[in-house]
Amino acid sequence: YGNTLDNIDVKVDNKNPLFNTFIAVDDLKTHYYDMKDFKLINTTITDTLFFRAEFKGGMGYNDSYNLNFYHTFNKDNKSVIGLKTSDISFKGNEWILNKDNDDRNKVEFNKTLDSITIKEVVMNNGEDEQIRLRGQLADSTYKDLQLQFKIVSLNKITPTIDSLRLDGQVNGILNVLQKDNIYLPSSNLNISSFSVNGITLGDMAIGIVGNKDLTNFVVNSQLVDEGVEKFGILGNLSTEGEMPVATLIANFNGFNLEPFDPLGGGVISHIRGGLNGSVKITGEIDNPDITGELTMNN
Repeated sequence: YGNTLDNIDVKVDNKNPLFNTFIAVDDLKTHYYDMKDFKLINTTITDTLFFRAEFKGGMGYNDSYNLNFYHTFNKDNKSVIGLKTSDISFKGNEWILNKDNDDRNKVEFNKTLDSITIKEVVMNNGEDEQIRLRGQLADSTYKDLQLQFKIVSLNKITPTIDSLRLDGQVNGILNVLQKDNIYLPSSNLNISSFSVNGITLGDMAIGIVGNKDLTNFVVNSQLVDEGVEKFGILGNLSTEGEMPVATLIANFNGFNLEPFDPLGGGVISHIRGGLNGSVKITGEIDNPDITGELTMNN
């Protein structure tokens, strides 16, 4: 299936007092994520299987994972995979899963995998930053997923982009609700002290609401600095065709261009000034038409 595993070591010994199963894989490549130095150890206590898995992954294998989890059955004979206190290192930042080591961080599912309940999965970075996932899935007809951010640094959860460092504190909720063929996605996110390449631009609000069948999204976002809207975008994204189509209005009012100077890449240097004006963005998002009038001041 396009996956490759190199140098596999498997040991099974149900009489061993330390572990029942040990699996090691030097290198694992998939379409979605590459891993190396994968090690998994398992032991059984009464009717519960306990696991610990360690591996490295991501670009340059700089992300590390140390996961403690278990599998058992609940009173309804559903499978339960629960998380014990674990840690993940992503972009050099350590996130603790189930910091309080409670029994709420778990996923329940039936034998046919057509009913899945995420009670909650909580990740913490330091004392304040938290990401919380919860929701339900039922075959292909029902989904209700909620991802909540609390004082999360934007730089810690966004991918690394050359010449572009984004930061700020993210608060709010992403939610997707599906009933039969009706979808109701929404987001209400706020990024306080939003900055690009170390220069603070203001506070950003991101609002996106989709229609019932996910064929149209209303976008309403603003960047406000000291009570003045420096940037705003309002309009619709249609997903009825193969490529999403935009009908958006973007307004600029003294929008600071200095943080984007590194993007010039030596072709354009010393990018400075404030951008003013309004443009209309229409057409397929991979190559839209942009019309309007923009001016710059020092």
